[in-house]
Amino acid sequence: MSDIPSPSESASPRPAQKGPSVLRIVLFGILIVGVGALVYDYMGRMKRDAALNKVSALMPQDEAPPTAEAILDGTPTQEKVREILGRDPDSKPQANGEMMIATYSWPGVFYTHKMEIYYSGTLEPRAIRVSKSSTSNFGG
Repeated sequence: MSDIPSPSESASPRPAQKGPSVLRIVLFGILIVGVGALVYDYMGRMKRDAALNKVSALMPQDEAPPTAEAILDGTPTQEKVREILGRDPDSKPQANGEMMIATYSWPGVFYTHKMEIYYSGTLEPRAIRVSKSSTSNFGG
């Protein structure tokens, strides 16, 4: 009756566009991998910080260098630190003058999170200082 076709008659179904949907899937996958990498890196840093807090809680809180008596009375030994952390250092503690340095590390995707414990003493080395650092896994 009317010469004007109805919208349902004139509009043929469009073919499905596969490009954008594939692109969205790829971008979503990259987003998921990126978030997973950030979470893994964050967990490594949190584990390092928790270990640092455990060891720091046993250390004297004075800013001045500890005296020999304070070291013998209040600082943890290597065995006590191993017991608290539940693991050995990454390598045998390295001698640095009168001190030994034990390094613990927790890997991440972007950074390796490290904690160094400085020990002093010859017969029964005791922790005198703790430091933390993060090094890039990409050389930068």
